[in-house]
Amino acid sequence: MATPNIFPQEQCDASCSESDSSYSVSQSSISRKEDESSFGGSRSSGCSVDSTERLLIRLEESDDSLTDLTIDCKSMDKETATWISKLLPGNTRVQRLCLLCGKESHHAEVLRRAVSSLEKSASVVSIQIQGADIHREVASWLVPSFAHCPKLRSLEMISCKFPGSELGILFIAMQHNRCIRQLTFRSCRWGDHDTDILSSSLKFMTLHSLSLVDMNISSESWPYLFRHLETCKNLILLDLSKNKIDAHCIHLLAKALKKSNSISSLLMSECRLDDNCIKELSRGLRGYSTLTTLNISHNNRISDRGVACLKDLIKDNSAISELNVDGCGFSKESMNVIEGGLRYNNSYLKNIFSAKTSQTIFGVVDSIEQLDLSEAVEETTRNIVGAVSFDSESSNGRVEDSKEGVSPGEKQMRQQHDLSKRRPKPRTKPIPRDPMPSRKGS
Repeated sequence: MATPNIFPQEQCDASCSESDSSYSVSQSSISRKEDESSFGGSRSSGCSVDSTERLLIRLEESDDSLTDLTIDCKSMDKETATWISKLLPGNTRVQRLCLLCGKESHHAEVLRRAVSSLEKSASVVSIQIQGADIHREVASWLVPSFAHCPKLRSLEMISCKFPGSELGILFIAMQHNRCIRQLTFRSCRWGDHDTDILSSSLKFMTLHSLSLVDMNISSESWPYLFRHLETCKNLILLDLSKNKIDAHCIHLLAKALKKSNSISSLLMSECRLDDNCIKELSRGLRGYSTLTTLNISHNNRISDRGVACLKDLIKDNSAISELNVDGCGFSKESMNVIEGGLRYNNSYLKNIFSAKTSQTIFGVVDSIEQLDLSEAVEETTRNIVGAVSFDSESSNGRVEDSKEGVSPGEKQMRQQHDLSKRRPKPRTKPIPRDPMPSRKGS
């Protein structure tokens, strides 16, 4: 039996080395009787257990450390994929499943077997599919998992191709699963009609996060997508990075954000934005207090002309606390302006003072931090050392004694003298005078 490339890992796309929670598969066979009802059943005592068999045993026993599982369909054999499908429904620890797909028919068959019982899994919350050609037959294999997996919250499709209407089939399945909250398409290839299918499906889903990264969405498809974003009242994060977006689309996007009034994180890195886009963004999001994070990094067409618009955006939206402008065409002076606005938004001073007053306070603090206070600190230290005494007068006396070299006897006499000064004087009652004797005969 050929050994598959199957191993758990923290990141689905990271390489794994052999450890307690991560295995690299060796090229050794697995000795197992074909008629065993359980993979962990009786085996010959002399049988060597390789990493793949140990992994399958851990799947059956629901090992606590086995939370991430990656299946490489390009190197796995069909028999192991069958065992995966048998053990996965009973496992209660695997949460994240990554499927590395191939283009050959053998790879597709391994995928079919691996996901055949995934809808019965009680623990999987995230599915990532990489490099799959989603034709009609593959889509039909994924439909049960997408529609009925009871705890599925995150779906991610990376570098997948949708040659026909297969995306519509998957979205019909996703609409039946009320648990899905995160949906990601990254570097996939589809047509304009697929963008419209996604847009029309948004109102039937309860998404908190939508990522469409490097999807080559045409300018004609953006307006339809943004109109349907207005109905997403639970959407918190929107990632449109690595797509071309012009100023008109930015205007429509800002309008949709204000109507939905839920998106707090907007990511538009490498979207070829320019100063006009920032101008439309600043105008459209004026007063939009929900936005807290904005990423417009690596848009080198944004110059110092757009800084004034960004400054107004930060000023009008005091909730913005994170702004990523790495890779933009800003000068150092412009960066200081942006940094000052963010500093105010992140400080508690905005709840007490105006922005102008707060910036003045920041300037005073910066000036103080630049001063050389070493001499003042030394003087203050000397004063504190001299004052650490219960009696300043006797303390000064002891300092003088140490300087003049007073003998111990004289020092004791001085201490007694100091004590006599501090000793309270006894209160004396006045002696009552006898009354004048009365004269006889007077």
